[in-house]
Amino acid sequence: MKLIITRPQEDCASISAALRERGHEVVSSPLIKITPRLDVVVPVLPYQALCLTSANAVRHLPLGISRKLTAFTLGAQSASAAAAAGFGHIEAKGGNVEGLAANVIRALQPENGELLYISGQETSGDLAGILRKAGFSVVKLVAYDAVPLPLSLSAAEVAGCNGVLLYSRRSAKIWVEEIKRLDFFPRLSHFCLSDQIAQALPLQWRIRAAKEPTESSLLALIDIAAK
Repeated sequence: MKLIITRPQEDCASISAALRERGHEVVSSPLIKITPRLDVVVPVLPYQALCLTSANAVRHLPLGISRKLTAFTLGAQSASAAAAAGFGHIEAKGGNVEGLAANVIRALQPENGELLYISGQETSGDLAGILRKAGFSVVKLVAYDAVPLPLSLSAAEVAGCNGVLLYSRRSAKIWVEEIKRLDFFPRLSHFCLSDQIAQALPLQWRIRAAKEPTESSLLALIDIAAK
């Protein structure tokens, strides 16, 4: 199949390689550009752990964050980024914001210190809110912005593809707006990382949602479609 990847360039190496190994052709058209905020200051507090919901949060960590903190990440990609950034103790469980919060709540106690949460401006869930309801003190810092980009493909080029991969509600909404701008009905399959992302698309489109919000689950979905 010929598949469009809409992730930022820095995030698509792994999925692109996996798709090419399966014999698919990959077309990259990022719908989001990650722009770091350079003026973020980390309050000096006795943090007990760090929460990270994306690899971009790791890449754009503000200065002054101890690598001795346990890093709780959403999944394998953010865990890999955390390891590369020098964190020695990493908990990579959850798959989504609710799962990450549940893992933190199981592993930690509110009285042992604040939680430091690094994120982008827009998030897929309210991690800080869930943790605060569980009694934790959370310091949330926005370290980057996800700036929308126009689709770099023409209507004819999109029509020549078999599918598009969508990793966030933000990118799904941008995709819908760009398809409206091109003024045509997309007959390709929309492979979504989760049901939540799929819900951002028009019901009449071809939509397939991964069973779990992981890259392996998304690849399994594509494998089934390719048969």
